[in-house]
Amino acid sequence: MKGWFDVVVIPEDFEQEVRKLTSQDDYSAKRGGIYVLAKFITSNYGKTLVLNPLLYTEAFDTQIRFHFYFHETNHFLISLNKTDFSNLSKSNKAYMETISFFYEEYCSERFSLSLCESLSDKLFSKKSQLFLKHLKDCYEGHLDLISDSQKFLSNIRKVLNDFKYHADAVRFMKDISPIIKPAILSFFYISAFKKALPDVAEKSISKLSAPFNQPPSIEMVNLCHESYPEDLNPDKDMNKIKRFISQFGYEFKDYPLGLFVKIVDI
Repeated sequence: MKGWFDVVVIPEDFEQEVRKLTSQDDYSAKRGGIYVLAKFITSNYGKTLVLNPLLYTEAFDTQIRFHFYFHETNHFLISLNKTDFSNLSKSNKAYMETISFFYEEYCSERFSLSLCESLSDKLFSKKSQLFLKHLKDCYEGHLDLISDSQKFLSNIRKVLNDFKYHADAVRFMKDISPIIKPAILSFFYISAFKKALPDVAEKSISKLSAPFNQPPSIEMVNLCHESYPEDLNPDKDMNKIKRFISQFGYEFKDYPLGLFVKIVDI
């Protein structure tokens, strides 16, 4: 593992270590019912892998740890060849940077799950019961996070309404991000998990609520499935990306004075 990263850290306090390395004083490892157990960071020490010490307790086994190792390894590999969007208009660049963050998580999860599938046959006689429970718990945890449509959309609409009065785009993005980011992340994780747990996914798919069960979201899932492992293409994928983002109440627009945020009714 050390060969991939400059530094591997297993701290006593995972959240505090991430805060120190990223200067994000408000970082939290909790994502609804899900906890972050590993994180790749480009820090002053170089390419850094921070592992939550909980991974080395009796609740986790080697197969589960591989799941997290491989996921973060793919983040590392992507970091070596980040796509440059500087040739795009400001609005299209904003769209691509937004969606690429989530798509990278999708790719990293599919990368990890496919390697775990391969290794379970080559290194282990079978998937452990602990690992299978872990996969199911992860999937259902993400699903629970985006199953309350009424509360989710109500929180978004409050921020949209506030923006109509203060018209501060920076403040708007700061307010909307904590609401939609965890939910969209869970949606992309669920999309990747469908490849590993098709039976569980099919039985639970009815739990998905708006906007994640709407045509633009289904279109985005299919785009991810078709594009993986290649990058999304701004020339041919932009309209699908715009339709997906607009479900959360805003669009990016180019104006002579710069990039603007336009409110969309939801």
